[in-house]
Amino acid sequence: GFLVMRLIYSPGRAPEPRLIHFASGVRSERARAVLADSITLTAGTITVSAENGDFLVHALDKSMAEGIEDSEFARRLRQWEE
Repeated sequence: GFLVMRLIYSPGRAPEPRLIHFASGVRSERARAVLADSITLTAGTITVSAENGDFLVHALDKSMAEGIEDSEFARRLRQWEE
């Protein structure tokens, strides 16, 4: 909430939206759903598509997209699947 409001209302700085496509490496449907939900619950990001482990994510600003392709949470989900 607050992060998104600060970005939108910051004078002199316009958001720089991004679409990020990446292969998550997560195999199970359950883990993919958890990853998609966790991305959507993160301020300024939403999972647009999650098919066969490939994700398309919209980020309100490029700063919110940094590192999303190989997040710690996705690594933990892959470890959990092993």
